[in-house]
Amino acid sequence: MKQFQRSTDPLKPFCVVLIEDDVFKRPDMLSHLCSGLSFLQRNEMKSVIVHGERIPSCEDISLDKLQESRNTFVRNSMILVNMLEAHGAKARPLFTGNNILVAEKLHQCRFGMLGQLKEVNTNLIKWCLGSNHIPVIYSIGESVQGQLLDLDCLSTAQRVAEELEPIKVLQLNTNGGIQSADNQVIKQVNMPSDLDGLLAQSWCNEEMTERIYSISRLLDRLPNQSSVVITSADTLLQELFTHHGSGTMFKNTERIHTYKNYDDVDLNRLYHLITRSFHRRLRAEYFSQVINNIDTLYLSENYNAVAVITKEAGIEVPYMDKFGVSSQNQGQGTAEMLWQMVRQDYQTLFWRSRHTNAINPWYFKRSEGSWSNGKWIVFWYGLSDPKLSYELVEHALSLPESFVSEADHLIEAEDYH
Repeated sequence: MKQFQRSTDPLKPFCVVLIEDDVFKRPDMLSHLCSGLSFLQRNEMKSVIVHGERIPSCEDISLDKLQESRNTFVRNSMILVNMLEAHGAKARPLFTGNNILVAEKLHQCRFGMLGQLKEVNTNLIKWCLGSNHIPVIYSIGESVQGQLLDLDCLSTAQRVAEELEPIKVLQLNTNGGIQSADNQVIKQVNMPSDLDGLLAQSWCNEEMTERIYSISRLLDRLPNQSSVVITSADTLLQELFTHHGSGTMFKNTERIHTYKNYDDVDLNRLYHLITRSFHRRLRAEYFSQVINNIDTLYLSENYNAVAVITKEAGIEVPYMDKFGVSSQNQGQGTAEMLWQMVRQDYQTLFWRSRHTNAINPWYFKRSEGSWSNGKWIVFWYGLSDPKLSYELVEHALSLPESFVSEADHLIEAEDYH
């Protein structure tokens, strides 16, 4: 949880939360949500709430419809603030007339009550954050002439997020995350690498395509560590702090390329990546030793993640010689994306890890068998013959050290020549 706390900047929220209108029809779900938001507030993870309704781009908004929407949004803001304060979190409703959401008319609309958000004035929002209140905003803007205009709540929340740069943008509904054709929730979408495949799915209709594109644009404008989550309103804390949520997380990650040799690889950058990932210096002869055995080299675009898969002489099962992610990319989904690529390409695999390696619990979860001698742990998956594991263990333990001696493991990395 500490990685999410931003107490160093009291005016930066941890999350911008979009509450879609169907959530207000579920008091039980709204209560769960307010309890979760109150927990975040108590733990210095501040929230900014945006609510309203989705408006199709072709819909025209009459004055009567605008007034009806405004009355509903004011009522929902009051319900939300009362419920948050009942759960121990201070909150402030920011009603129209305060010039927070500056909009202009969409003149192609006959009634002219639909607007496009042009600017977010964050002064009042930051004032609320600075006084430890949760600001609650509804998606009705106003023009510079004072005309009230209905706004799409999704685009409003995303624009607010662009201005405030939170760690999380949460889009909350009553249904949970995006579901595939077989009704399975898609847990994570890595942008931009997963974008084309996602949009090509038969279930990805026009509305979903628009939402996914808007998330992609938003992530490009947020800090690298930020992510967007579509989830159910009553699973907020599970989504943030456990692996048992019901949502879909979108995150910008580097593209990962595959190579069969070193011809197009910057070995100096690769050397530094492996050294940074393992906090130990590679032996000078490492690359020359491995080059003839490489089956696939997985390498992220900016040299922040690597996996080296080799074909060892006399061994039929591929060997994972290296798997590493730089410290600045750890916890951002890069390791999982890299692992999924390796797992998809290799039905069987074995590798070894030092007994003291902090990543071993992660390896145990992803392996089907292991063996330890106190210094090394040998892992594997996909073996049809259990007896084969003896041969793999013996071979893994016979391989030479990749790094210099333990006593020198913290010295500064040198350029590879």
